Amino acid sequence: MGMCRHRPAPFVLSFSVVNAVEMWLQWGHTKRVLQLIVIIPRHLAPFIPIPTFVRKGSWLVKEAVELIPQEAHCICAAVQKLKDVPKEGFGDKLDVTVAVALVVNQVAPSTSLAVRVLNLMLTGEIGDADAWAMVRKRLNSVVKGVAKEGSVYKDRYSALSVKNRLGSRFWLAHGESLPRILTLVQQAKADVEALSRVPGMIKLGALLHVAC
Repeated sequence: MGMCRHRPAPFVLSFSVVNAVEMWLQWGHTKRVLQLIVIIPRHLAPFIPIPTFVRKGSWLVKEAVELIPQEAHCICAAVQKLKDVPKEGFGDKLDVTVAVALVVNQVAPSTSLAVRVLNLMLTGEIGDADAWAMVRKRLNSVVKGVAKEGSVYKDRYSALSVKNRLGSRFWLAHGESLPRILTLVQQAKADVEALSRVPGMIKLGALLHVAC
C-alpha cells in the first residue's frame, strides 16, 4: 500500500489562509501607521508650535533646541518652573554642548539657577562656589560668543557652521576653540580652500561651486 501525504481538511486549509491574510493585512496596517508616525512629524515640523520655553529666544536658541537630546528637553521643561536651587538628582549627568547650555540659559529664571543646573548636568553633583564660578564664566563666554550672530537674520549664515558650533562641547580642552559661525560667503571660501588641499582635485570644480 503506497504512502500518501496527509492533506488538511478543506475548512482547516481555508482557516489557515484566512488567518495568514488577516495577519498580513494587520502587519501592513501597523507598518503604515509606524511609517506615518515617523514621516508626519518631519513634514509638519514647520507648523508645530515652538515649545513655550524657547518662544522668546533668538533663532540660534531655537536651532539649539533641535540639536539637544530628549533628556535635555525634559530637564529644560522643568528648569523654567524652578523657584529654588535644584537638588541633587534634579537632572541626569549629560554630555553638555553649546546648544544645551544656550537653551538652559534661556529657560532658567535666573543665570544663577542656569549655572547650578548646568553644573549638575556636567558633573552629577551640586558643586560649590568655585565650581559655579567656573561654569558661570564659561556660560558667559558661550552666550556672548553667539550674541552677534543671534541678532542677525539666520539665512545669512551657513547651516553647517551653525550646527558645528552648537554641537561643540561646553568645556573645551586647553588650547581648543569653538568653531566659527560662518556667513554663506565665508563658508564657500572655506569649501574652496578645503578642496584645493585635496591631492589631485581639479580646481575648476571648486570655481564652479563658488559661481553657483
